[in-house]
Amino acid sequence: MKILKGLGAAEGIAFAKAFVLKTNKFSGNRTSITEDKIPLEIEALKTALAKAKDEVALLQKKAYSDGASEQGDVFGAYMEILDDEEMFKDTSDCIKEKLVDMNTALMDVCGGYAADMAALDDPYMQARADDFRQIFRIVMDCRTGESGKALEFSEDFILVSTEIGPADTARIDRTYLKGVVVETGSRTSHAAIICRAAGIPMLSGISYEKSGIKNGDLLILDAQKGELIVEPEESVKADYERKISALTEQRKRLAVFRDKKGVTAAGTHIELTANAGTVPEIDAVLENNADGIGLFRTEFLFMENPERLPTENEQFNSYKTVLLKMGKKPVVFRTLDAGGDKNIAALGIPKEENPFLGWRAIRYCLKTPEVFRMQLRALIKASEFGNCEIMIPMISAEDEVICAKKMLDSVYAELEEAEHKTYKRVPFGIMVETPAAALTADALAKHVDFFSIGSNDLTQYTVAVDRGNEYVSELYDELHPAVLSLIEMTVRAANKAGIKVHVCGEMAGDTRCTEALLKAGVRELSMSPNRIPYMKEHLLTLNI
Repeated sequence: MKILKGLGAAEGIAFAKAFVLKTNKFSGNRTSITEDKIPLEIEALKTALAKAKDEVALLQKKAYSDGASEQGDVFGAYMEILDDEEMFKDTSDCIKEKLVDMNTALMDVCGGYAADMAALDDPYMQARADDFRQIFRIVMDCRTGESGKALEFSEDFILVSTEIGPADTARIDRTYLKGVVVETGSRTSHAAIICRAAGIPMLSGISYEKSGIKNGDLLILDAQKGELIVEPEESVKADYERKISALTEQRKRLAVFRDKKGVTAAGTHIELTANAGTVPEIDAVLENNADGIGLFRTEFLFMENPERLPTENEQFNSYKTVLLKMGKKPVVFRTLDAGGDKNIAALGIPKEENPFLGWRAIRYCLKTPEVFRMQLRALIKASEFGNCEIMIPMISAEDEVICAKKMLDSVYAELEEAEHKTYKRVPFGIMVETPAAALTADALAKHVDFFSIGSNDLTQYTVAVDRGNEYVSELYDELHPAVLSLIEMTVRAANKAGIKVHVCGEMAGDTRCTEALLKAGVRELSMSPNRIPYMKEHLLTLNI
């Protein structure tokens, strides 16, 4: 038995045989060329980058189709790198100046970028160094024909490799994937983000070459302790079998809540709805018996194809499918929330110095009415197939609500005139995620049927903290008195106007925040589907 120490990058315990995936390392033979070969190598570079972009676009589309939105976002970031003219220029210059082939030049350029990132005193930026290593690997795999080859398995396994990129995880059938062990990577690496989203435990900092791990070795991966046990003794195996059994029992215990309503110890009923963004995610919503969908993120549909926007018919079919699957349960569709951290290539939004304070969400939609009206038409037509509600994000002024409402009314009129029929008016609401919206909630409530409090942005804007910034993330506090005061203000305004109000940010599914939200008057919480059983159990501990 051998115990190896690593870093727990994604929580959980796994018990299975090792599968060692040998990847093309971020290194290779250096090849010199003569000056007359320069044009050929630059042309080869153009071709290789184009093939890589096509491959990444396919991977991104598949990720979003499979409901793996986090993975899809990663491929979006890779697409930006591959589109970067500066990288092409630097690589071309490297070919000319060093007289090397495109493989060597791209390795040098990506290596330089990676080294610059790794040298920064910021864990998040250090993790981004891996992006350039992965980009190099993807380009090389495209050149050698290795890209896109699926890895299929017939029994449980723990994937062991030097490094794992999103392109690797996209090739693997996750049916039997129980854990991931890598030499390079951290909690902020894209691989770790993807593993956490999929519920797959991950350890980093362990070299299979140095430790001698081979295909077929029995492994126990304990991400909580940061340990990998190779060929465990029988007593250790028995101990971990008990631990895994306990986790299974916990899931079984929570399963009894599936068909129960959310209710506190005092008998107060709480609506528990789910957040989703793709059609495949609806299965998890139904499996956890959510009371509905409190937030359906429509922007993921716009991310599927970097070359063009989804057509009206494509949008209609997607929204229709969601509504049909949900039956009579309500679905709140958030209109396009572009900008900020959601880069949608096909929209052509220019890069901004501070995108979170820039041209995003409703601000973009009102200035590009053709995009907004097409989405509204699709939603209105789809509304006939279920319990549909429409919600506008990123409101900061009453005029924005009035303009959005007028545009919705004009789309109704346009459709009814063209089709000679009457459409039912669906509930129309807004997200309260800026302090400005919370402070003017009384005025805004006059124009809408419901409020949805987006706690992520509301907290970020209120305490002036970028939660993704390692230097200040500890200051991001959803229970900050100012945040709670704005939530209470919003709830009072909603109650006064007789309209619904719910919370749909991360705060909604965090049991540490539940009591504060209920005391503020919130009676509907929208969260990740898998959080619903935990919340039902927690509500029974609250005497509210």
